[in-house]
Amino acid sequence: MQKEFFDRRRMLLALSAMSVCSNCAGRSIIEATQKPETPDHITADELSSAVAVSGTEFKTEMNEFTIADVISEPVTTRIGREAQISLQNHLDTGSKEIEMIDTDRWGRIVCRVNDVNFSKPVAHSLLEAGLLRVLPTTEDFDAIKTLLKIENDARNKRRGLWAAKKFRIYNASQAVPFHDVHLVEGNVKSVAIKKGRLFINFGEDFRTDTTFTAPAGRIKNWIRNPDTAPNELWASIAQNEKQLVGKTIRGRGYISRINGPSIEIQHPLQIELVPSAAPIAANG
Repeated sequence: MQKEFFDRRRMLLALSAMSVCSNCAGRSIIEATQKPETPDHITADELSSAVAVSGTEFKTEMNEFTIADVISEPVTTRIGREAQISLQNHLDTGSKEIEMIDTDRWGRIVCRVNDVNFSKPVAHSLLEAGLLRVLPTTEDFDAIKTLLKIENDARNKRRGLWAAKKFRIYNASQAVPFHDVHLVEGNVKSVAIKKGRLFINFGEDFRTDTTFTAPAGRIKNWIRNPDTAPNELWASIAQNEKQLVGKTIRGRGYISRINGPSIEIQHPLQIELVPSAAPIAANG
């Protein structure tokens, strides 16, 4: 069963690259391979014309921007519209500083928007209100860990989207809805690095339990040295991946259908150890 699981997962992993999130819909492969240079600076006059497109994206007459390491729901949903309105209010009020990080493959400037009046990033305010979720993409691990703490506090207080059943933490040992970004948590049953790929499994039936997976080439820098690993989970893998068995892990990402539900780990802080975790309720 285990050999069949690993081999079938590996054979179908190429299909996961075709899965796209709702924010990426309609963008062509050609567009996705072109990456314009990040501008040197953004003027105050340009920023004064900023219009929020969603809870994480805004545009000016010159550029399009996306706020780093967070995602919002579509503006066709109530919570997505609330996030868009909140971002617009922040853009319209007081002084802002734009920290430009990179340009993504669709030409948007990846940035952090700092609210000078409140001395904190706008993303913090929206996360505190439960209007956004964290999905790491940048290499600023300290900033991402702060975002994760803010999100966790909002979730514990059931603010905003966290009051809805759709956004609960799903049990990794059971079926999880496909084709959307979810939080998934469970007790690790097995870990293996097989044929150049890491597999973290939460059950005996790969058709129903969620698998976290990543190519070994991607994770090699994350596990090169336990002392410099991105978090405690990767430090454990660096020492011996079997140490994860029996521990509780929380992951976040797009749920692809690869025989069963699967999350491709593209960033080390997508998964984390959860110490002293209470059991996750059954999905349903």
